[in-house]
Amino acid sequence: MSESLASAIRSISHGQSGSFFMDDGTSAVTGVEVIAIQCVEDTTFTTLTQTNAKYFGTGAVDEGEAIQDSDTFPQGVTLFGNWSAINLNSGAIIAYIK
Repeated sequence: MSESLASAIRSISHGQSGSFFMDDGTSAVTGVEVIAIQCVEDTTFTTLTQTNAKYFGTGAVDEGEAIQDSDTFPQGVTLFGNWSAINLNSGAIIAYIK
């Protein structure tokens, strides 16, 4: 595989397909594949739908506990995983698309 092809594949898998900003006034976002979420303010989620139970989210999880809307992720934290729907209870984020 050429180095430029390998670089392109790494870029696509790390959010180079785009991103979007959300704050607590933004409508729920669905139908996307988000792989990283950067909290630009202290943030709580109403919905964080993971693509399967091996990732954390507001649905059932294989390990640990599901996220509650009272769980606060501080400003500056970046979450890595794979989610298909996001709705904020409070705060602001930048979400990176796969």
